[in-house]
Amino acid sequence: MCMNTKLYKICYEPSQFSSIGLGFDPWDNSINAAPDLREFPVFEIAYKSALTKDLDYWGLLSPKFEKKSGITGEQFLNWIDAMNKTNPCDVYFINPVPIVEAIFPGTIQHGNNCHPGLLDLLQRNITGAKNIDLSVLYMDANTFSMCNYFVGNRKFWDKYIDFVKRFLWQLNTNDYNMVYNVGANYGPNKTLPYYTFAVERLFSIFLHLHGSEIKVANYRYDRAALLLKTGLPEIIIDELIALSDIKNIALSGRQPHMLQHWAFFRNRLCQQNPYLFHIE
Repeated sequence: MCMNTKLYKICYEPSQFSSIGLGFDPWDNSINAAPDLREFPVFEIAYKSALTKDLDYWGLLSPKFEKKSGITGEQFLNWIDAMNKTNPCDVYFINPVPIVEAIFPGTIQHGNNCHPGLLDLLQRNITGAKNIDLSVLYMDANTFSMCNYFVGNRKFWDKYIDFVKRFLWQLNTNDYNMVYNVGANYGPNKTLPYYTFAVERLFSIFLHLHGSEIKVANYRYDRAALLLKTGLPEIIIDELIALSDIKNIALSGRQPHMLQHWAFFRNRLCQQNPYLFHIE
């Protein structure tokens, strides 16, 4: 790559070091002192580390990256490189669950659907969002991200780390018990606390609040990739693509009346296929 970029895969156990995959360097997190807190403590360590000091871009991704995203680290890096040559950005990300973007207004509403109470938790504690009603905050494909799968420059990391730390300070002041001691009703692991799912949605909220300062690009799946990745029927995929396009045109073109059309077709699709509401 022309840029000085590193894509690290967070390794929690010895077996992961020998199978990190194409495009990755290993990041040793075998101590993993706070597993329920997921990636952010690792982000903080990397942010202060000499290993990232001189990099143009860097990111730390989970061992599940290939399985969730359907692409390799090398493919992700090649896409970043190609984008940087034509449209340099501060952060590049991939949303590994793109169909959720098509049927939910934003990551917050999806989160509250899966983890009741998350919306109010976020609303109480996000500095800079006090005058924003998160319950009606729409996110298009340019800000909608379901995982911490992003690669950024120093400008991005400076602002993002500060944003999350201020949020966590508010959490510790206002909602410590709920955040760290109450299970968030996550299917595979009911004991995971609200912290995990609140921090996971901060990236999308950060992009919304800092859109004028941070330039962003998102990896887009084409129709063939969506069919392969999801295994859903072609007609469902075609409707989801149309829904995403309607919402994105409404938001980017500042045509809020089109969101009514999005809501109408989205409600009809999900009434016919209610399982779509429960995809995580």
